[in-house]
Amino acid sequence: MNLTPVSLNFCANKMSKKQANYFKERLKNAKSVEIICHELTDRDSLNSAIVMQSYMDNLGVNSRIVISQELSKIGVKNPDFRYVEADKIRSYRKPVDTALCVDFSAKERVKPGVYD
Repeated sequence: MNLTPVSLNFCANKMSKKQANYFKERLKNAKSVEIICHELTDRDSLNSAIVMQSYMDNLGVNSRIVISQELSKIGVKNPDFRYVEADKIRSYRKPVDTALCVDFSAKERVKPGVYD
């Protein structure tokens, strides 16, 4: 899957109403979503992903979170969300129609090998 950003300025604090409506409709119409945390996933990135996964659950859309390291390194012991580690994604690859990156400042922050 190729990541094709809609806009590098597609951030919640800079989003126009038109962009927000596009974003909402795109997610509502998705069949499956991978929610990607940035490389060296931290709690901020993970919490953003968990909120988005909860939103996707409320829409009835299947999703999973892609993290770049073991949960124990992030400080999570008993996860109550669906996830896969980036290093293992090739073995657990399931087709998705939408990729959503959270807490990113640049597309280069996706861990190498997640999407080639």
